[in-house]
Amino acid sequence: MKVITICGSYKFKKEMIDIAEKLTLEGNCVLMPNELSRNSKDDYTLEEALMIDKMHKEKIK
Repeated sequence: MKVITICGSYKFKKEMIDIAEKLTLEGNCVLMPNELSRNSKDDYTLEEALMIDKMHKEKIK
């Protein structure tokens, strides 16, 4: 099993979800931005956006 982190712009959210599903069904552990209800990172406050970015960098680490 591999651990794979998916990074990308929220404008590619559907594509990231599709790829994550494919990789998961192949037996991989997939980390990606949380499936949040807002469509764009611009929809978050600056504090929320910074927190999301920090958490994502930890997933990559």
